[in-house]
Amino acid sequence: ATALQNFLNIFDAGPEYFIANNILRFPGAKNIASSYGSAIHTGLEVFFTDYMQKWTFMKSLLFESFEKSLIQEGFDTTTLRTYLDRGRANLESLYTEIVGKKYEKLFLEYDFRTVWGGVYLGDIQLTGKIDRIEQLSDDSLIITDYKTGGGFDTFDGKWSEYVKVKQWKYQLQLAFYAVLFDLSPRWAPFRQRQYELFFVEKNRDEDKFHRLTEYVQQGEFERTKSLIRAVMTCIRDLRFPDVNKYPKSLEGIRQFEEDLLNWQV
Repeated sequence: ATALQNFLNIFDAGPEYFIANNILRFPGAKNIASSYGSAIHTGLEVFFTDYMQKWTFMKSLLFESFEKSLIQEGFDTTTLRTYLDRGRANLESLYTEIVGKKYEKLFLEYDFRTVWGGVYLGDIQLTGKIDRIEQLSDDSLIITDYKTGGGFDTFDGKWSEYVKVKQWKYQLQLAFYAVLFDLSPRWAPFRQRQYELFFVEKNRDEDKFHRLTEYVQQGEFERTKSLIRAVMTCIRDLRFPDVNKYPKSLEGIRQFEEDLLNWQV
């Protein structure tokens, strides 16, 4: 999903950045925001793994696993202290938020590359890792992706251009997840699926955690499959289009998508 997003939104860094990071996979410098988000994810994974084994909510595990993960990143003392304090304050509120219900069957950090022979769209292998899948007693699924940073409750488009592009990325990610689940031998039989973004940092102004629920429609599902095929063709042919003619906005991204689908790039 990340590679697809990066290809469709290469306006700022250009195709060279896409090649280095998604094909050649050159290592890059550590990013504190990314490391912080990963540490929050690790804390939640350890916390819910323990819950599945003991059916208790161990607050200490949530904090300790977050702190250990962030400390291991090796940032300077001042930066580390700032993000440890930020994380501890947020986890205090998050703990109260996530212990308010009983969870059913959970699958954590589910990696589609390593189970049931993988997922394929024709000869294209699709990969992705899901933060949390909850299988309910009626065999419906709640598929949750954790997000740090600012959140929202709807894709209503009443935001700045920056947020609109961010929302586009999230919608594309959820549509890609829908393709993964629909093509997966393991999950295809489960037809009732709810996709959820859970913004795990509390909005202090509104004093709430944002959750965004999406039910991906068939049209968007089919369009995403077509985009995957078009992008994969470009990658295989090493054909990276000139994006200078597109405005650096959501409108530009959408036009680029349409041109890809119509083979006009």
